[in-house]
Amino acid sequence: MRSSIFKQVLFLIVLAVVIVLLMGIVVKKNANSQTVLNLKKFSRAGITGWYEDEDSWDTYDPTSWNFRYNRVEGLYGGYSIKRDYWIKKHPDRAFIYGFTGYASGPKEVEYQLGLEKGFSKRFRFGIGGEYHRMVDTPDRWIMPDLENSLAAFLLKEDFHDYYLREGGSVYITQNITYSANFTLTYQYDNLDSLKKSVDWSLFGGDKHFRDNPLMSAGELNALKAKLVIDTRTDKDLSSQGWYIKIEGTKAGGNSGGDYNFDHLVFDLRRYQPLGYNESLNFRIRVGTA
Repeated sequence: MRSSIFKQVLFLIVLAVVIVLLMGIVVKKNANSQTVLNLKKFSRAGITGWYEDEDSWDTYDPTSWNFRYNRVEGLYGGYSIKRDYWIKKHPDRAFIYGFTGYASGPKEVEYQLGLEKGFSKRFRFGIGGEYHRMVDTPDRWIMPDLENSLAAFLLKEDFHDYYLREGGSVYITQNITYSANFTLTYQYDNLDSLKKSVDWSLFGGDKHFRDNPLMSAGELNALKAKLVIDTRTDKDLSSQGWYIKIEGTKAGGNSGGDYNFDHLVFDLRRYQPLGYNESLNFRIRVGTA
C-alpha cells in the first residue's frame, strides 16, 4: 500500500515538473506581450475562474468581513486578518493572522490565531504555527461558501457537510521558484460531529434541510506535504495561467491519534482568456484515500 502511494506521489511530482518546464517556456515567450499586460490591467473587471478559499490569494486588503449561512452554523459573521496579504506585501516580516466570528445557530465563537515569520524575499522561507476552533467542511472545492450560502438562504439547499475541529498546526514553507511553493505541516485536531441547528430559508416552503452526517469523535494527528505551482496573472480572479496542487496527508501510524488513513489529491486547472470578459477554464481533480 505504501509503495503504491509512493509511486503515485512520485509520478504526480514528475508530471508537475514537466508541466512547469513547459509553462516556463510559454511564460518567457509572452513576458513582454502587450496582451498579457492588458489582461492584468482588466483582470479585476470580471474575468473570473473557480474560487476556493484556501487557494485564492487576495492581496488587495489586509482584512475582511466574512458572512455565510448554512444549516449548521445558521448565520455566521466574522472578521479576518489575511495571511496571504502579509506574505505578498511583506514576505520577510513576522506577522499575525487569523479570524474570529460568531455562529448564531449553535451559539459558537469560532476563531483562529496564527503567527508566521518569513525570511528572504525572492525565495521566501517561512515558519509558523496557529491554533483554532472552527466549524469546517471538506466540500468547498465542490462549491464555495458564497454559492452554498445563497442556496441555503434562498432555497433551503445546503450542499456542504460540517464538523467541529479544535487544535493547531506548525509548518514550514519554502518558495522553490516565483511560481512554486512547498509546505510541510504537522496538524493536531480534536474532531467532533455537529447537528443541524436551523431550518429556515427565504423560499423553500415546507422543505427541510437534511441532517448533517454524524462522525466518530476523536483525535487527529497528521503530517501533510503540499506542492503548489501557480502562474495565474491574478491570484484573486484567476484571469490567466495554471494552478497545480499536489497534496498528501498521512494520519495516524507513528503519530498516534484515533484516525489512520493516507490521502493524496492532485488538482490541475487552466484559466485561458478568449477575449475581454470571456475565458475558457478547465479543471481536473483526482484523489486516493
